[in-house]
Amino acid sequence: MEDDATRIVWITMLALADKNGEVAGSIPGLARVAGVSVEDCRKAISAFKSPDPDSRSKVEDGRRVEDIDGGWSIINHAKYRAMASREDEKSKAAIRQKRYREKKKRDDSLRCGDGAVTQDVHIAEADTYSDTDKRKPTVSTPPTPPRGGSVQKPKTDPDFEQFYKAYPKKKAKVDALKAWKQVKKKLPPIADIVAAVEAQKKTEDWRKDGGQFIPLPATWLRGGRWDDEIQQTKTAPEKHYFN
Repeated sequence: MEDDATRIVWITMLALADKNGEVAGSIPGLARVAGVSVEDCRKAISAFKSPDPDSRSKVEDGRRVEDIDGGWSIINHAKYRAMASREDEKSKAAIRQKRYREKKKRDDSLRCGDGAVTQDVHIAEADTYSDTDKRKPTVSTPPTPPRGGSVQKPKTDPDFEQFYKAYPKKKAKVDALKAWKQVKKKLPPIADIVAAVEAQKKTEDWRKDGGQFIPLPATWLRGGRWDDEIQQTKTAPEKHYFN
């Protein structure tokens, strides 16, 4: 088994080789680039030039390099370059696949709640609380306002402010604004959103137990809850009494 210095010298030579597999330089120069001692570099070159009975390649009895004027020539360089290209292609494919999975996950989370997928309200709220806590800044000291001015607040949206004013649960406004921006392209007119909120305020789910089952505004927005069908609350028929 080759030692670390020998492997480093070999990798360095592959990296320095030109398209013809030729490496220009001297042993001291190669040692300096590889970051090994001159003696270790000399031993590595000697090993590469010697026959290797255990090599899978029978070309030149398993030798890996040969001397040329001004440096060395890597035997079977085309094979090594093809192997490196395949590994590079595998690496690029893995990166592309990772990016695709991450994008699909984000898209699925935005589509969640459009009618095809439903989630338990309590789980969605718990996830929202958890995400909000993770995004809390670790430094509680507010930034020093610029001279002659004040700290700028995050840019908001008039339509969002109108929605938030109508929404009964005033919690996690920053996360709600972020959710608003994420789904803004598929939002209906603000009048329809406010109308949906007002209608859902009258439902039994939102009114019972002091409104504890009302989802957070960010959860409501990400779930596309403005499209929820409103179930009319059944009321007992009015009784008439006659004297």
